Amino acid sequence: YIKPSGRVFDDKYILFFGQMAPHKGLEILLQAMVEVHKRIPNLKLIVAGNGKLDFDFEPYRGLGYIIGKFRYIGIQEEVNLFKGAEILVCPYKEATQSGVVQTSFSLGLPVIGPNVGALPGIIEDYVTGKIVPPYDYLSLANAIVEIINNHDVLQEMKKNIELKRNAQKSWKSIVNDYVDIYKRCQS
Repeated sequence: YIKPSGRVFDDKYILFFGQMAPHKGLEILLQAMVEVHKRIPNLKLIVAGNGKLDFDFEPYRGLGYIIGKFRYIGIQEEVNLFKGAEILVCPYKEATQSGVVQTSFSLGLPVIGPNVGALPGIIEDYVTGKIVPPYDYLSLANAIVEIINNHDVLQEMKKNIELKRNAQKSWKSIVNDYVDIYKRCQS
């Protein structure tokens, strides 16, 4: 319900968002971004969120195409970041689920994530995003380049997310869910 209040960044960018934690695999994304930059030099990566990094970020700090926002991000800035991004990238090493992925979908943004935990059941390959092998920065880089360079695929993913979101929030869907719950309670 919160509308974007303006672009956080004028250049085309991809987004990593959330609490910095070892299982999030940020270092894999940073390695991938070095490769992506060779093929799409004008694409930026915004890393946004607080927490403690478990690796040395210094080699990436001076790169103009990686922008770190290592702090708490308020809801308005969060919406602006998601709405301005091309895709969200979640290079997780492990995950049972992800609130960041659900947030991304609620804002119409496709997600690239690894084949770990429940993510392949949440991110539909080439429908709402792209699934890549875990720990593989080259596969991650290739997926980013593929989606960013294919405007039609990216727009189709955004359209699919919108269709799924609307179908889940329709009155028909809500009524059917309530009827199912009612029937189960009657048994």
